[in-house]
Amino acid sequence: MIWLLLGSISGNIYAQDKPMKKAEEGKSGLHGLMGNVGRQETAEATKLAFEKSMKSFAQMNNSGLTFFQDLAILDAANQLIKFKDESALAYVAQIQDANLRHKGYAALPKTAFNKKNIDEATAVLKLKIAESATGTAPYYAYQTAYANLLYRTGQYKAALDYIKPISSPDLMKNSDLQTYALILQKNKAYLEASRMLEDIIKQGVADEELKMALKESWMGLGKSEKDFPAHLETLFQHLRKDKEISLAGQQVNYPAPLFALTDLSGKTVSLEDLRGKVVFLDFWATWCGPCVASFPAMQKAVDKYRNHPEVVFLFINTLEKEKDLEKRRKQVDGFIRDKGFSFQILMDDQKSGAYELTKKYKVAGIPAKFVIDKAGNVRYALSGFTGATDAAFEEVNVLIETALKL
Repeated sequence: MIWLLLGSISGNIYAQDKPMKKAEEGKSGLHGLMGNVGRQETAEATKLAFEKSMKSFAQMNNSGLTFFQDLAILDAANQLIKFKDESALAYVAQIQDANLRHKGYAALPKTAFNKKNIDEATAVLKLKIAESATGTAPYYAYQTAYANLLYRTGQYKAALDYIKPISSPDLMKNSDLQTYALILQKNKAYLEASRMLEDIIKQGVADEELKMALKESWMGLGKSEKDFPAHLETLFQHLRKDKEISLAGQQVNYPAPLFALTDLSGKTVSLEDLRGKVVFLDFWATWCGPCVASFPAMQKAVDKYRNHPEVVFLFINTLEKEKDLEKRRKQVDGFIRDKGFSFQILMDDQKSGAYELTKKYKVAGIPAKFVIDKAGNVRYALSGFTGATDAAFEEVNVLIETALKL
């Protein structure tokens, strides 16, 4: 999990003059500090590596490192889940960042929520709350974490009683807001829950749990189940319109650098041969967390346009540590197969330590996405990933549909 989230940081450090060197330098510091947590082979070794990381953070004495501490906690929790260690729940509960904590709770198996584990996590949270100054960010984070724990363990009334007094719009953001909406739905406050859930879906950040909660609220208000898909589609239309507006001023227009790269089977694919089609390029690496996190959205887009005669998706593998092309090809092939994605992967060429196409396209960080129109001109050049699958999918739709009309 650390690699997934730190990928955006290390990727953005990448610079054009010495791509591999800069990317590796970006990963080395924080990855070196926390990477050992995710590489341990036993639960006890994981805990020891985690404690070592926490001591290092304490010595740094930098409040800005809280997010990275949360990443280390989440990484430790994921390892403990793998080892079926009962303390995983207590680790997840103390994550301050709402989005990371939500990921941790979602990853926990149902067996983690037994009385012993719940009691342990509750004790940890109550201690954290007591140690935090009232009204501070940590105090609020642990308060909402406790409400989240109550919700996850089916204590819906207690969760509402706990979260409602701290549900200020100025404080409640991201996954805590989502948790509040879920708690409202479980307490049959369907109208208030619906309004919150609809806003979340319009932003493109809702997962399947939130969509199901909206459906249950919809039906709880006495509305027909058969009418719900149409209602959901209207929310996506809002999202689509917002994406059209936000992308309207981001068009560019310059000749796309030509290339001829080999795919995973060794076949050469040439951009020149794709003239007359809209080509979507996605620069990525196996170590880049945001790249991989964006792939579910990209897979949805690939599936949607799979049979479109004028649309081609190409995923350019770049910035890998492995120097040997054939070894890298095998590594990437295994990675994509394991993840279950059906992408057309092209291998960027390395010369003198630099990835040639990445350099030609002036990629400053990965993931980087380029949309090339039918005439061979780059019309969009975007980077990064927000972590929201629906938002990313609708963004790709807008990019492709706009390019098809040019």
